[in-house]
Amino acid sequence: MLALGMAQVSQSATAAPGAQADQCYKYSSQMSPGVAAPGEYKVIHSYTVKCGTTMHHLTVRTQQGSVQPVTVERFQGGRWVVVASNAYDPSANWGAGSFRVILNNRNGNAPVGYGGSFSLPL
Repeated sequence: MLALGMAQVSQSATAAPGAQADQCYKYSSQMSPGVAAPGEYKVIHSYTVKCGTTMHHLTVRTQQGSVQPVTVERFQGGRWVVVASNAYDPSANWGAGSFRVILNNRNGNAPVGYGGSFSLPL
């Protein structure tokens, strides 16, 4: 389930540093841009990682270019569990699994336009 939404701007796959015998590759691309309405808790990107030996790198920016904090959740034990909350440019080794990136505009009074990029292990 590599749900990327709309069209991707760029793509590349390269061998990840320190890959073991079961090779792990990096997949880098752009998140589809969109808008989170006032009061919305919006999933803006979701993905599945099968190789858990390298870092996940996520960047989300507003349409004006400022860094936008996001929450990252992992599907575990039949429910979504937070692995990063209100994080700016989160980067971590969360291992293999299914993940989603959320823009929290629940307390916002105005829409938030966003775009982003990612580099993930596959």
